[in-house]
Amino acid sequence: MIPVNSNEMVKTLGVQNKEQSEFKMNFNAQVADILSSTLYKFRDLAVIRELISNALDSHVAAKVTEPIKVTLPTKEFPTFIVEDFGVGMSKEFLLDLYSTYFFSSKRETNDEVGGFGLGSKSPFAVSSSFNVLSRKDGMETHISCSKLGDNTPKVVVL
Repeated sequence: MIPVNSNEMVKTLGVQNKEQSEFKMNFNAQVADILSSTLYKFRDLAVIRELISNALDSHVAAKVTEPIKVTLPTKEFPTFIVEDFGVGMSKEFLLDLYSTYFFSSKRETNDEVGGFGLGSKSPFAVSSSFNVLSRKDGMETHISCSKLGDNTPKVVVL
């Protein structure tokens, strides 16, 4: 989704001191928790919505009409799986995407739903770890995203 930006100039009338500082982010476990977990009122539903939206976006990008596959957890197999047949992600892209909040490849199109770079981390709203398997150009990459000792998210290539 292409974000709308305003480039209006802000005038500081009567301000003598024109010192400036750009905004920064002090990333830590608490910030990660806010962006991945407390952001959502209905966490379970949000994770389902975010992951399915990402899978559908991948189909749109690849012009795939085949439906995505969703596997719901059961007592015997307590794992939620969303499988798409879209563009796929390289190892480098997976690492960038899952280790960087607000990283998105969807800001140049209105054909896809996402664009904020938060939905891919939404499984942290309901779990301390999740796995991603991607296939791109004949290569398969499996990563594990988890909150370890200090609760700061980490991404590991398996």
